[in-house]
Amino acid sequence: MLITKDFVMLNFPKTGSTFVRKMFFEYFEMPLYDNVGNIKDSDVIFELWLPKIFETNHYNILEQHGTAIQIPLEHQKKEIVSVIRDPLDRYISTYFFKWWEKHPPAPEIEVKKKYPNYPNLTFGEYFEMMHIWGRENRLKDVSLNCDIGLNTIQFIQFYFKNPIDVLNKIDDDYIDSNLFYKDMFDIKFLRQSHLNEDLISYLSKFDFNEGFLSSISETGKIHVTGSRVENEDSMAITDELKQELMYRERLVYKVLQKVVAEYESDKCNQNITS
Repeated sequence: MLITKDFVMLNFPKTGSTFVRKMFFEYFEMPLYDNVGNIKDSDVIFELWLPKIFETNHYNILEQHGTAIQIPLEHQKKEIVSVIRDPLDRYISTYFFKWWEKHPPAPEIEVKKKYPNYPNLTFGEYFEMMHIWGRENRLKDVSLNCDIGLNTIQFIQFYFKNPIDVLNKIDDDYIDSNLFYKDMFDIKFLRQSHLNEDLISYLSKFDFNEGFLSSISETGKIHVTGSRVENEDSMAITDELKQELMYRERLVYKVLQKVVAEYESDKCNQNITS
């Protein structure tokens, strides 16, 4: 996570955090800490690496993707900002990133029993594999009461005040009636689809200089997943698969729709007053 004097930026994986981190690291001399106790009071902006706490397979590995409940006590009153991305686009990004090829969500011998061609999986096979073992890796002893996807589980673990309690109680009514909002931290979400624009707009509220904001405007998005082959057979996404994905990730889609609506409302209000 990035911590500034005004806000905390949480880096939900594969949503655009690489771009945000790159902009800050290029413009500021930011220290990087992997121990909360080493943070200096004089630090105005820095990155904090924290241990994974929700994954069985990679438990306690230090990484840049700290969650909201891991924000150090002295910074918990600051505004929390993060990036939200369409779950389908995010699944496609993680598929092409191929972290799962070298780091399967279950023992490789077990994965190959179900998918003999592993690691040469289609997108559909990858999605199914992560729904089986990716969820298991994160749920530990939790028994779900409804069908939710891996992205939603990660989202809850990242942005909710009591993730384990929520995962134990979540059901269709909890999602459909929007009860989940009361259990979330108050997060200012930037849209991955408009990341440059939203990041500049957000940072403009603070005392960042124009040179930094201009550098964000002039920089294109970063793609770290490598080149993608258009119309590749492995990327065939049927309507049935898409509907299944959208249903499993319906909580995140609800949040995304609300975020988009708020941005559109703000834009309309600005047009009226200008």
